[in-house]
Amino acid sequence: MNAEKQKTAPKPNKGDALLFARLLVTVLLATGAALVFRRSSGILAMLPVCTLICLAAAFVNVGPVVRCAAFGAIVFAFNTVEQDDILVTITFTLLCVFAVAAFGWGVSLLRNKKKAPGICVIALGLAASVALNILFVGNPVKAIKAEKRIDGYIAEVYPETRVLGFLREGSGMTDEELKVVFSGIYYDRAAGAYVKDAVCRCFPTEKRAVSVAANGEGPVSDGFCVMLADAVSEAYRSAYADLMMSSFPGKNYGVECSGIYGFPEKSVLEGGSRPVTECMCFNITVGGVQTAQEFTEAVKNIAREIDGSGLEYHRLTFTAGIGSWYRRYTEKKNTEPRGSAYIPKATLAPVGAGARFNAFLDLITRTN
Repeated sequence: MNAEKQKTAPKPNKGDALLFARLLVTVLLATGAALVFRRSSGILAMLPVCTLICLAAAFVNVGPVVRCAAFGAIVFAFNTVEQDDILVTITFTLLCVFAVAAFGWGVSLLRNKKKAPGICVIALGLAASVALNILFVGNPVKAIKAEKRIDGYIAEVYPETRVLGFLREGSGMTDEELKVVFSGIYYDRAAGAYVKDAVCRCFPTEKRAVSVAANGEGPVSDGFCVMLADAVSEAYRSAYADLMMSSFPGKNYGVECSGIYGFPEKSVLEGGSRPVTECMCFNITVGGVQTAQEFTEAVKNIAREIDGSGLEYHRLTFTAGIGSWYRRYTEKKNTEPRGSAYIPKATLAPVGAGARFNAFLDLITRTN
């Protein structure tokens, strides 16, 4: 019986095994193309590595539809996983499918003994793929120059360890959480710039670009440092707002950050472990006052509480609106006396008035 079963058992189909092998090779080549043809691959994505993989895949006889489907699906999947920009994902996928289709057509002509047309199609496909990659993915030569500029800027502006140490105090965060991580270089066609993304675990959703223009001109643009300045400003503004609420319950006082002294000319990261605490500028709106004396007394009380709290600043600007045409204001800098020794100098000025009229009002409304 066993001998009879062995005689009647079907023999392995060599054609099916060969087809499976071809499909496996195609999938492996498509995976290799997807690995290199992503934004996160940096300059490698701009080099014609993916194009050459597509050319090699064209010689694997699996049929044009299967080949294009395998490359398109895998490249699309890899790009979708790492980024949210669907337009970029579609662009990378179409570029890859175009190369696979063009090379597949050229190889098909070669198999049909149409040597000259086949070589022409392959050559034109290669030239078109390289040109389209440079147009949409980036020029590797320009990218190398841009990366050197961005890396030089990062080395100069950011700490050597790229740790935002000035946020460590009172935050409870570790150096790993405060470390800024930069992506590989890529080309942002919409912005016309070569870009490295910066992100920090303490701001996980606030990825920002550090970039240079694609033409190589202009300064390095640092969106992460701008975001960081806004985030730090809001943190300190909240501290001032909390102090005002606890010290003057029921009072109508508002606090807004008016900027960081010296920024953006001076990096927010400069100055050691506490680079921005003494550079913060705030506008404090004093509500519920009508006269200069009431305004002056309120400003003295607020300034006394702020100085006693230990909060640092570069400049405080106190304002009180009176109607819709004019307001009272005074400034206090960190170099001026603190506590009860501080005496505000209030000025009455119309909204949008010129310097000469303000000086005149200063003379007739001076309270001390």
